[in-house]
Amino acid sequence: MIKLNQFDSNNVDTVSYCNKVWTMLKNNPSIMGGIFSPIIQDTEKLLSTFFNRNVVMTSSGTSALLLSIEYALKLSDKPKKIYVSEFLYFSLVSYFLDKDITILKSQIDETNLIYPEFDSDFFNIFVLTSHHNTRVNLDKIVDNLPKSSRFIIEDSCLVFDDKLTNSDISCYSFANNKLLNCGEGGCVSSNDTSFIEWAKYRTYSGIIPTTTNGHFMYLGKYDINPNPSPFKCSINSLSCSLIQEQLNNLPMIIERRKYNYNLLDKDLAFGSFKFQLPYYPLFYDMVLPYPFNMRELNYLILSLLNMDIQTHIGVLPFTFFKTKRVNKNVISLPIHGMLTEEDIQSIVKHTKKIIHDIKKRSSK
Repeated sequence: MIKLNQFDSNNVDTVSYCNKVWTMLKNNPSIMGGIFSPIIQDTEKLLSTFFNRNVVMTSSGTSALLLSIEYALKLSDKPKKIYVSEFLYFSLVSYFLDKDITILKSQIDETNLIYPEFDSDFFNIFVLTSHHNTRVNLDKIVDNLPKSSRFIIEDSCLVFDDKLTNSDISCYSFANNKLLNCGEGGCVSSNDTSFIEWAKYRTYSGIIPTTTNGHFMYLGKYDINPNPSPFKCSINSLSCSLIQEQLNNLPMIIERRKYNYNLLDKDLAFGSFKFQLPYYPLFYDMVLPYPFNMRELNYLILSLLNMDIQTHIGVLPFTFFKTKRVNKNVISLPIHGMLTEEDIQSIVKHTKKIIHDIKKRSSK
């Protein structure tokens, strides 16, 4: 099976990782997890340098988004408006289904959003998804709303790069189908030091220390930060060690992904629009010859699966979860570093044939 994404053991020093885990377990098993783990703190420093913004590690990209929204809702006494991009990361849809939100439509690339006129009398909260190796466009928000009337949360769970962003908070994921993957895990990045300090303790169920002593948990020197969802979402040291190993080898990981991306891009262009080669590619996001409906998408995905090629439709539009109808311009194909030249040839050959068959059927 050609998997959609795979841990790049060809370009990551797994022996070094295993040795670090052995040393950690042998010498100090108490640092396996929690907000005071030196390994977690070191990972936050490495990612802070990469993103050029402060970082707090979380248990997942989803928990990073939820705690960011929780923080935004506390910030202003103004009446609030919540804007959500139509291609929202699927795990947050259930959170918004019973809330009064404004859905922002997008262009063909699914990240270039169409914005309405904004009202600065409201505190406008934006939860916007970057994907297809592309950051969502934020300029209109920044140019047309004062800082006191806006807060931008960027869902970057499907994007990973070091470009500066205008978002107040960016949320990342290290789950199985991400560029750096350790099975699960995530982080928030921000220049807002108040948020970073709040988020650190929020990942620990929102417990607030009442002393500067680092052993406040053992001393009982803490209070609660009242919230409706007191979940704990701190990451563990094993995951952070694996993230560190991948960061150390990121140039080699990226080099192979770019190479595979270009091979697919050469043979799988079906229309006038195409994405530019990203610096940190996650998938090859193939623009379809026209918007495929769900029946056509399922035929394409299942036919490729029958050829032992795993792909995915990508982020589904918000309306799908109410109507079950969808038209998609883009699907994602694998480019991870474990692919062989034969794998790439197989992806190209079978994808072209299946799309040709779908086009023939649609023209009848």
